[in-house]
Amino acid sequence: MAKYEIYMNQDETYDLVQRLCRHHDHLKSLVESYKYMRQTETYERMQNSEFRCDPVQMNKLDNSYFTSLIIKLSYEQGKLLFNGVNQAYQELSNIVQQFYPDAKVDIYFDSAHITIKSILDLVQQSDTELKAYLPIVSPIVHKWINLLGKDTKIFGMGLFTNLTVAKGLSVGVRFYPTLPLVQIIRGEVGATLYDLKNKVQLRPETTFHTMLTHSTGFRARNLDFPLSAEFIAEFKNTIEKYDRRIFGSISEIVPSDIYIRNGFSDKLVPNAEINV
Repeated sequence: MAKYEIYMNQDETYDLVQRLCRHHDHLKSLVESYKYMRQTETYERMQNSEFRCDPVQMNKLDNSYFTSLIIKLSYEQGKLLFNGVNQAYQELSNIVQQFYPDAKVDIYFDSAHITIKSILDLVQQSDTELKAYLPIVSPIVHKWINLLGKDTKIFGMGLFTNLTVAKGLSVGVRFYPTLPLVQIIRGEVGATLYDLKNKVQLRPETTFHTMLTHSTGFRARNLDFPLSAEFIAEFKNTIEKYDRRIFGSISEIVPSDIYIRNGFSDKLVPNAEINV
């Protein structure tokens, strides 16, 4: 079972994560992806007077099922880590409600996870159907966790942001793994699954694939567009205030932390799930 840890010496831990990001290629690409999502796919869209969310697409996501390979996170085990995250979410919620009283804000931890690999979209599946993926996924997960699991620590530092037509405004924790455990499993599982694409149900191989290592837990919808400059400024200031914040880390990941889940909505609320 994964171990959760928080850090009293924030500056020292922040310097450690920054040093890792300067030297590890898998973290360099992750840093650039987080920057792109924040600047191009959040701030620029916020400032775009033509941008609008689509209630029809949002409703479709809210009433659909998705299957993913995930690291299942536990609020109870990681309560101190998630309490710090919740503090940030509550600040953002207050800002949203201040400027947009009719907005719908959703803060959630019950389905908390880090997506390793998205497998199938818009299909409800049972435990039995999920078991079809196990012969492919389980050996890969066991192999790489046995090799890298004990030496991998995943630091939660700062906040991830995204604004999309179908999801609205999303915020989550940015995670930085010391070793590329998540990335390797993601690649190996994907390559193997699509070799056998006629034997199992899969999303189209050409559609967007998860590149990040994050856990979303905040949604804001029903915002009035175009967004006010004052709201954007308050939102940015709050997000960036947490850029040096180390919420904690997750380590000693074992196969029992890894699940294939079919979940309801893009929050991946469990409908069916099996452990690898």
